Amino acid sequence: MTAVTPTVGRVVHYRPLDSEAPITALVVKGKPTVMVKHDQPFAAIVTCVNDDSVNLAVFHANGDSFGKQNVTLVQDDVEPVAGQCHWYTNDLWRAAEIAAAKAEAEAAAKAAADAKAAAEAAKIQAAAAVAPSVQPATPVAPAPTPPAAA
Repeated sequence: MTAVTPTVGRVVHYRPLDSEAPITALVVKGKPTVMVKHDQPFAAIVTCVNDDSVNLAVFHANGDSFGKQNVTLVQDDVEPVAGQCHWYTNDLWRAAEIAAAKAEAEAAAKAAADAKAAAEAAKIQAAAAVAPSVQPATPVAPAPTPPAAA
């Protein structure tokens, strides 16, 4: 999978620690109905890119937010654990699409350059076949001067 470079403003999924994802009651029409453990990731926005981590604004399922600093951003096929974040799946697909399009464009540009070079070579060969054969001129030695009279 293509590694995505983190930038400020990108959306990621944050895997909360147990202390950050308490079990809460859903209330429907004023009555608690079910207890829900937040086993899904929280939405988060990258607020700062560090050398080997990111800072996040993380959003609970109820919309409340909190900040997290120096969070490891898991790339590729590594399964994130609590306290880490990973790319939103659509970002990975989009990054793969962009990488494929870039590779395709580079291949097309190379093919066009190769075709242009081949056309130039053919043009030079055709011009050489039509041009008359020219031999270099043979230098003529100057006539000897008669000896001076004594």
